[in-house]
Amino acid sequence: MDGESHSSAVELAFTGDQLKEVYQESEKKAREQLLSSSAELSTLTDLERKAAEFQRRAKEQEAKLNAIFSDWSGIPARAAAYRNRLDAIAAHRASLSPELQLQFEQALEGLISGDTRYVAVCDMLASRFYSRDLRLRLLDGFQNEAEQELQKLERRNADLSKTLGRPKHKLS
Repeated sequence: MDGESHSSAVELAFTGDQLKEVYQESEKKAREQLLSSSAELSTLTDLERKAAEFQRRAKEQEAKLNAIFSDWSGIPARAAAYRNRLDAIAAHRASLSPELQLQFEQALEGLISGDTRYVAVCDMLASRFYSRDLRLRLLDGFQNEAEQELQKLERRNADLSKTLGRPKHKLS
Protein backbone atom coordinates (compact mmCIF):
# COMPACT_ATOMS: atom_id res chain seq x y z
CA MET A 1 0.00 0.00 0.00
CA ASP A 2 2.84 2.39 0.82
CA GLY A 3 4.29 1.78 -2.64
CA GLU A 4 0.97 2.60 -4.29
CA SER A 5 0.38 5.79 -2.33
CA HIS A 6 3.97 6.84 -2.96
CA SER A 7 3.61 6.38 -6.74
CA SER A 8 0.29 8.31 -6.68
CA ALA A 9 1.97 11.17 -4.86
CA VAL A 10 4.78 11.16 -7.41
CA GLU A 11 2.30 11.21 -10.29
CA LEU A 12 0.44 14.16 -8.75
CA ALA A 13 3.55 16.16 -8.00
CA PHE A 14 3.93 19.22 -10.22
CA THR A 15 6.83 21.55 -10.70
CA GLY A 16 6.23 25.16 -9.75
CA ASP A 17 5.99 26.18 -13.43
CA GLN A 18 3.53 23.39 -14.21
CA LEU A 19 1.36 24.33 -11.25
CA LYS A 20 1.42 27.99 -12.29
CA GLU A 21 0.42 27.03 -15.86
CA VAL A 22 -2.47 24.85 -14.63
CA TYR A 23 -3.64 27.68 -12.33
CA GLN A 24 -3.52 30.27 -15.12
CA GLU A 25 -5.41 28.02 -17.53
CA SER A 26 -8.02 27.32 -14.86
CA GLU A 27 -8.45 31.04 -14.13
CA LYS A 28 -8.77 31.80 -17.84
CA LYS A 29 -11.48 29.15 -18.33
CA ALA A 30 -13.40 30.37 -15.27
CA ARG A 31 -13.22 33.97 -16.50
CA GLU A 32 -14.45 32.91 -19.94
CA GLN A 33 -17.44 31.13 -18.43
CA LEU A 34 -18.33 34.02 -16.17
CA LEU A 35 -17.94 36.61 -18.94
CA SER A 36 -19.21 34.54 -21.87
CA SER A 37 -21.77 37.19 -22.83
CA SER A 38 -19.32 40.10 -22.50
CA ALA A 39 -18.40 42.08 -25.61
CA GLU A 40 -15.00 42.77 -24.04
CA LEU A 41 -14.28 39.05 -23.78
CA SER A 42 -15.38 38.59 -27.37
CA THR A 43 -13.01 41.36 -28.48
CA LEU A 44 -10.18 39.85 -26.45
CA THR A 45 -10.80 36.39 -27.90
CA ASP A 46 -10.81 37.81 -31.41
CA LEU A 47 -7.57 39.72 -30.78
CA GLU A 48 -5.89 36.61 -29.32
CA ARG A 49 -6.93 34.60 -32.38
CA LYS A 50 -5.55 37.28 -34.70
CA ALA A 51 -2.35 37.51 -32.67
CA ALA A 52 -1.86 33.74 -32.95
CA GLU A 53 -2.41 33.94 -36.72
CA PHE A 54 0.08 36.81 -37.06
CA GLN A 55 2.58 34.88 -34.97
CA ARG A 56 2.18 31.86 -37.26
CA ARG A 57 2.61 34.02 -40.35
CA ALA A 58 5.66 35.74 -38.86
CA LYS A 59 7.28 32.35 -38.22
CA GLU A 60 6.56 31.29 -41.80
CA GLN A 61 8.06 34.53 -43.12
CA GLU A 62 11.12 34.09 -40.91
CA ALA A 63 11.64 30.54 -42.21
CA LYS A 64 11.26 31.78 -45.79
CA LEU A 65 13.75 34.62 -45.21
CA ASN A 66 16.24 32.24 -43.57
CA ALA A 67 16.01 29.86 -46.55
CA ILE A 68 16.56 32.71 -49.03
CA PHE A 69 19.50 34.07 -47.04
CA SER A 70 21.06 30.62 -46.75
CA ASP A 71 20.71 30.09 -50.50
CA TRP A 72 22.20 33.54 -51.22
CA SER A 73 25.08 32.98 -48.79
CA GLY A 74 26.01 29.70 -50.46
CA ILE A 75 26.21 31.11 -53.99
CA PRO A 76 29.93 32.08 -53.87
CA ALA A 77 30.98 28.59 -52.76
CA ARG A 78 28.89 26.93 -55.47
CA ALA A 79 30.30 29.32 -58.09
CA ALA A 80 33.85 28.59 -56.90
CA ALA A 81 33.21 24.85 -57.27
CA TYR A 82 32.10 25.36 -60.89
CA ARG A 83 35.10 27.61 -61.60
CA ASN A 84 37.40 24.92 -60.15
CA ARG A 85 35.70 22.38 -62.39
CA LEU A 86 36.29 24.64 -65.41
CA ASP A 87 39.97 25.03 -64.41
CA ALA A 88 40.33 21.23 -64.16
CA ILE A 89 38.70 20.84 -67.58
CA ALA A 90 41.09 23.40 -69.08
CA ALA A 91 44.09 21.62 -67.53
CA HIS A 92 42.92 18.26 -68.86
CA ARG A 93 42.27 19.79 -72.29
CA ALA A 94 45.81 21.24 -72.30
CA SER A 95 47.22 17.79 -71.57
CA LEU A 96 45.50 16.61 -74.78
CA SER A 97 47.09 19.33 -76.90
CA PRO A 98 48.39 18.65 -80.45
CA GLU A 99 51.89 18.21 -78.98
CA LEU A 100 50.63 14.92 -77.57
CA GLN A 101 51.23 13.23 -80.93
CA LEU A 102 54.80 14.57 -81.04
CA GLN A 103 55.44 13.35 -77.47
CA PHE A 104 54.09 9.92 -78.40
CA GLU A 105 56.26 9.75 -81.52
CA GLN A 106 59.39 10.69 -79.54
CA ALA A 107 58.66 8.10 -76.83
CA LEU A 108 57.97 5.42 -79.44
CA GLU A 109 61.23 6.26 -81.20
CA GLY A 110 63.08 5.90 -77.87
CA LEU A 111 61.40 2.54 -77.24
CA ILE A 112 62.28 1.28 -80.73
CA SER A 113 65.87 2.37 -80.10
CA GLY A 114 65.92 -0.08 -77.20
CA ASP A 115 65.41 2.24 -74.22
CA THR A 116 63.00 0.27 -71.98
CA ARG A 117 62.28 3.37 -69.86
CA TYR A 118 59.83 4.36 -72.58
CA VAL A 119 57.57 1.28 -72.23
CA ALA A 120 55.26 2.84 -69.62
CA VAL A 121 55.51 6.29 -71.22
CA CYS A 122 54.45 4.88 -74.61
CA ASP A 123 51.53 3.01 -73.06
CA MET A 124 50.33 6.09 -71.21
CA LEU A 125 50.74 8.43 -74.19
CA ALA A 126 49.16 5.92 -76.59
CA SER A 127 46.05 5.61 -74.43
CA ARG A 128 45.78 9.40 -74.18
CA PHE A 129 46.48 9.91 -77.89
CA TYR A 130 43.97 7.35 -79.13
CA SER A 131 41.23 8.44 -76.71
CA ARG A 132 41.91 12.14 -77.34
CA ASP A 133 38.84 12.82 -79.53
CA LEU A 134 36.48 11.09 -77.12
CA ARG A 135 37.99 12.92 -74.16
CA LEU A 136 37.71 16.29 -75.93
CA ARG A 137 34.03 15.66 -76.75
CA LEU A 138 33.35 14.73 -73.13
CA LEU A 139 35.25 17.78 -71.88
CA ASP A 140 33.18 19.99 -74.19
CA GLY A 141 30.01 18.62 -72.58
CA PHE A 142 31.36 19.05 -69.05
CA GLN A 143 32.49 22.58 -69.84
CA ASN A 144 29.12 23.47 -71.34
CA GLU A 145 27.33 22.14 -68.26
CA ALA A 146 29.57 24.03 -65.82
CA GLU A 147 29.21 27.29 -67.79
CA GLN A 148 25.41 26.93 -67.83
CA GLU A 149 25.37 26.32 -64.07
CA LEU A 150 27.50 29.43 -63.54
CA GLN A 151 25.03 31.43 -65.63
CA LYS A 152 22.16 30.09 -63.52
CA LEU A 153 24.04 31.09 -60.37
CA GLU A 154 24.59 34.60 -61.77
CA ARG A 155 20.83 34.95 -62.36
CA ARG A 156 20.02 33.46 -58.92
CA ASN A 157 22.54 35.82 -57.34
CA ALA A 158 20.85 38.82 -58.97
CA ASP A 159 17.34 37.67 -57.96
CA LEU A 160 18.21 36.87 -54.35
CA SER A 161 20.32 40.01 -53.92
CA LYS A 162 17.36 42.09 -55.09
CA THR A 163 14.98 40.20 -52.77
CA LEU A 164 17.28 40.70 -49.78
CA GLY A 165 18.26 44.26 -50.68
CA ARG A 166 21.94 43.25 -50.70
CA PRO A 167 24.64 43.84 -53.31
CA LYS A 168 25.32 40.95 -55.67
CA HIS A 169 28.21 38.62 -54.89
CA LYS A 170 31.15 38.89 -57.28
CA LEU A 171 31.27 35.42 -58.80
CA SER A 172 34.07 35.78 -61.33
